[in-house]
Amino acid sequence: MKKELCALFFVLCFASSAVFAHPNNDLILATKSQDALALRVAFRMGANVNHLVNERTALMIAAEKEWLVGVRILLEEGGQSLIFRIPLE
Repeated sequence: MKKELCALFFVLCFASSAVFAHPNNDLILATKSQDALALRVAFRMGANVNHLVNERTALMIAAEKEWLVGVRILLEEGGQSLIFRIPLE
């Protein structure tokens, strides 16, 4: 009985994380893990290329990691909505 309850608990935890996952978080995670397919899926699910995590976008993370495939996907898929800011000194 304990094994069945434990298995059910893990299934429910996994299902709830899949249901409540947010495309913006998926975009960042896909970039950090350098997963091109997950990156494209995040865009299809409505991810915002301008989403900031710790004051960094997915494009910044991909560039830091020198992941050129990711940079290209981010520019192609989300480039039309990129916001460029020039800091004023």
